[in-house]
Amino acid sequence: MKLPTHKLVELEPHKWGEIVDIDVPGEEKQRMMSMGICPGRTIQLVKRGDPLIVRVFGTRIGLSARLADHITVEPCTDDCDEGEDVLNTDAETTHVSPELHTA
Repeated sequence: MKLPTHKLVELEPHKWGEIVDIDVPGEEKQRMMSMGICPGRTIQLVKRGDPLIVRVFGTRIGLSARLADHITVEPCTDDCDEGEDVLNTDAETTHVSPELHTA
């Protein structure tokens, strides 16, 4: 059974969701996709704020709240494979992309 979708900014901190849609112009969408933020991928909201901190493929990324508001996610349930994108949780890296952190 599918859960209702939400904007990424509405996801509770430390919760996972599957990206359903990214509704931003082409260039910004391409930058996000090159960092692993793309439909079908699981994403975790680590921290709210501006920028939001999200985790994709075991990497933390700073993402502006403005862009995150255009990312639709389906919250994961207990049977969602939250760890499928985590490569190495012991050696996490945080990246804040100036292109993605725009006001």
